[in-house]
Amino acid sequence: MKSYGLIVTVAASFCFAISVSASVTVQQLTEMAEAKHPEYRALRDAIVAQGEAVLPELDRIYADQSLDWEPRFAAGVCIEHIRRADDLQAFLNHDWWNESGFSDAGPILATGYPRDGAPIVKKVEAEYGLWFYYLEVYSAKIYPEEDTADYRILGKMRSVLVDDSQGEERFFAARIAARMFDEHCPPRELIMGPLEGYLEDLAAYVTDGTYPDGREFIFKHLNAYHPILTTFLENEKNVLFLEEMQHRYPDDSRLQKLIRKQISRTLADSTDTPPEASSDAKKTSVPGPPPISSAKDPSQIQEED
Repeated sequence: MKSYGLIVTVAASFCFAISVSASVTVQQLTEMAEAKHPEYRALRDAIVAQGEAVLPELDRIYADQSLDWEPRFAAGVCIEHIRRADDLQAFLNHDWWNESGFSDAGPILATGYPRDGAPIVKKVEAEYGLWFYYLEVYSAKIYPEEDTADYRILGKMRSVLVDDSQGEERFFAARIAARMFDEHCPPRELIMGPLEGYLEDLAAYVTDGTYPDGREFIFKHLNAYHPILTTFLENEKNVLFLEEMQHRYPDDSRLQKLIRKQISRTLADSTDTPPEASSDAKKTSVPGPPPISSAKDPSQIQEED
């Protein structure tokens, strides 16, 4: 009887030790989100290794709209890696050559894959819906060649994120694009290479209302000869914002000229608008904070059949 009681006590102590050791904090998730490769992967894996025991706290942090986006993004990543581990492994081991039309999608390139296979790959990515893994790759936190032999056809997940992401995942993609752009692009200089992709994505997220505040990054980094900045100027109706940009970049003579022209055009248009219509325009001219839509909570992700 004494030995039985000892076994029960030891077992209970062991379970208690597991419950105590399984924990995650906002600080840990923030550090994970801010880390670079390969430290990022190590921090992520340490949290994911705790398994389902940390899911309640991860769910709580992910749902807490009062937090900055970084720890919430990191929480979503860990939730997906724990809840959808089998789906992720299936995606990484996916037999692309079995996909209808893939083998006939143009000539085989040096990568070993057909030239026109990208739309098929994007369709499969959208079907799997592993948005946080795609965001990890997009943010250069991880490199897919460490996970799959088919990394050459996965790219940076740009296309599926811009075309198919929604809600919170799309908001995270916009914030990542802005951060990548801000961290790696010298202000007012020529944009080249991969940064052009992040710039195009950021412009799309600003234009569709996912991240209106992202336009400040565009004004910060582009000179007035860049067509994307020119397009934004031509469509900007917020005089207060235009005046702020005018004061912020006084040495860019071309930008100053374009801003003055757009302010004059906007004010002229407002005087031609009937009073009641002008009132409505004023209400909608200043974008609000980036929307945090009612996207599916990762805690509700259902595994695919």
